[in-house]
Amino acid sequence: MAVRIAINGFGRTGRAAFRAALESPEPPFSVLHIHGPPGIGKSMLLEVYAALAAGAGATVVRLDGRELLPSPQALLSTLGLVLDVPAG
Repeated sequence: MAVRIAINGFGRTGRAAFRAALESPEPPFSVLHIHGPPGIGKSMLLEVYAALAAGAGATVVRLDGRELLPSPQALLSTLGLVLDVPAG
């Protein structure tokens, strides 16, 4: 079973946990949600995570939720197009 954790900020502990997940053959957790008021650095936090993931060889996909219909199907469809995954 995957572990769900929350990392408040991106200090030493957060970076270490994220790197460990990237280096694991089966990541032990997923980043599920980043939330906060405007201007506190959420976009920068995501850029740091993306750079670490890309540096570890992961495929990084950037989507703007404002351009998607609010449904799981819309997200999956858009990811399929971006990642060139055949429909079905």
